[in-house]
Amino acid sequence: MKINKIYPILVLAFALQLIFLFKEHAMWWDSSVYLGMGHYIYSLGEAGIWEHIRPLVFPLMLGFFWKLGLNDIFIGYLLGMAFSIGSILLAYLIGKKLFSEEAGEIAALMLALTPVFLESTFRIMTEIPSVFFALLALYFYIEKKPFASGIFAGIAFLTKFPQALVIAIIGIAFMRKWKNAGKFALGALCFIVPYLVFNWFMYGNPSVFADADAIIKNSGAWLFSGPVYYYLQGILKQNPLYILSAVGIYACVRERKYIIPALAIAFFAYFTYHVHKEIRFMLLMLPYFAILASAGIKKMFKQRWIFWAVFVIASISFASQLPEEPVLGEAHDGYMKFLEEKEITGEVLVAYPQINLYSQKAVTPMYYMVFNAELAQKWIDYLNNPNNVQYALVDNCSLVCHPQNDLKCEEKREGLMSLLKNKFSTAYNEKDNSCEYWVFERK
Repeated sequence: MKINKIYPILVLAFALQLIFLFKEHAMWWDSSVYLGMGHYIYSLGEAGIWEHIRPLVFPLMLGFFWKLGLNDIFIGYLLGMAFSIGSILLAYLIGKKLFSEEAGEIAALMLALTPVFLESTFRIMTEIPSVFFALLALYFYIEKKPFASGIFAGIAFLTKFPQALVIAIIGIAFMRKWKNAGKFALGALCFIVPYLVFNWFMYGNPSVFADADAIIKNSGAWLFSGPVYYYLQGILKQNPLYILSAVGIYACVRERKYIIPALAIAFFAYFTYHVHKEIRFMLLMLPYFAILASAGIKKMFKQRWIFWAVFVIASISFASQLPEEPVLGEAHDGYMKFLEEKEITGEVLVAYPQINLYSQKAVTPMYYMVFNAELAQKWIDYLNNPNNVQYALVDNCSLVCHPQNDLKCEEKREGLMSLLKNKFSTAYNEKDNSCEYWVFERK
């Protein structure tokens, strides 16, 4: 009797996640923003932090549990696990629908044993939740349910904006029947239109997408640049079997199954085009390459033992790249938690968003949108005029100037630091490697 291997795969993925759940996880920049935005939304601006370029679905989820009095960081880990398991299951279902049951099992196995996929489960970031909604949209496309597909494509987009590619590609695929295309568009617009209306009333125009794209291009882009083969190298490093996705693309084209290759190639091209490159962005394309690789493997190998060969190779690749958390020094920790249990009566300016998680009142980001000479001058002018600033927490590793394109930025940053030192008392000053941290308090 043939055994369905998806259940052991899901159990394996869950077991690996449980092992990592109770390990210590570093709080990343974006994670603290999403958590803080949840606080900001549900406290009506009294707590947290706000960045208008961020999509709202994930902050709304996290903030809901925070409002209930639960630990939203731990809830974030649990949500990551749920979306991760759901994505693995959907990779299986899509692979099974389009190719075969064993192809679906191999796709799920490869995704579950991709190191960056497990690591990102506990980052409290938008990549994995958006992938889940995108795969759900794809699944309903395959099931010929255009309205449901549109709903989840829209939610995927409002979880992470580059998922607009899913809306575009599935929308084009539905255009063979205008009625289905209309239902898909209606489903997607159910959530997108209210979001655009919200932006119009809040900011006067819907330029949030252009602003988000500008930040990706300009904010520390020189720190995150990479060669044109960055994602190709990154995918193969995760698991060399992904190379067989090329065979899968060939097989799909031969069989006129264009949707998966179109999604994989579109995401690969989009992120390769951007100067700002990070391994985590690869998550948006990984499920499609896993499905394509499984199709390629089944095209080349018909033997029953091929699943176990994939399991061994994937396990070796996974074990050789087990994620490690960065070790942060006491100086960094003291800086982040300085406001904990402090009575705050005035405005708090911060150079690093994680500080908002330890403040009882909302904080104002000094780095936002992009730190340069213009933004430094803005804060110089602000501090020279009457204000209610009680604390300013700054560090030289967050307020970073472009080393070439903004020659006046260093001068302006030094002017800002001199102004803070003269107008405020220094409540905290510690150095950790190349980073120096200051907390300035109103005299």
